[in-house]
Amino acid sequence: MGSKWETVRLGDLTKWSSGGTPNKSEDSYWNGTIPWISASSMEGHLYSDSKLKITEDGLINGSRLAPANSILLLVRGSILHQKIQVGLATKAVAFNQDVKCLIVNNDMIDPWYLLLWFKAKEQDLLKIVESTGIGAGGDAANL
Repeated sequence: MGSKWETVRLGDLTKWSSGGTPNKSEDSYWNGTIPWISASSMEGHLYSDSKLKITEDGLINGSRLAPANSILLLVRGSILHQKIQVGLATKAVAFNQDVKCLIVNNDMIDPWYLLLWFKAKEQDLLKIVESTGIGAGGDAANL
């Protein structure tokens, strides 16, 4: 009996984007209302708030907004040799350059399923982490 499951690349199920860090010396970019996700705020698997927050100006001039129900994946940092830090944005949040946002094609996959897939495949993914600097994790979109 043949399988009805189709194998597809992660990049075919999602649109990837990188975040950024607004200039920290520009006071008007910080202490706003928009949660700003970085490695230090990626605790657990659901992201809707952060200790650090940016303003609309900070978002426009240095970061990017991840929409609700997108996957946030840490791609840079020493933690990557120990665990894959990934979670679901439960509301729109900004994020820095150490994090990738995976905007899910809802017609192809449920974001919760993709989150659980990352968690289930954590040990396999850890085997392909190449470094803890830029590019850590290799070309994940081709998984």
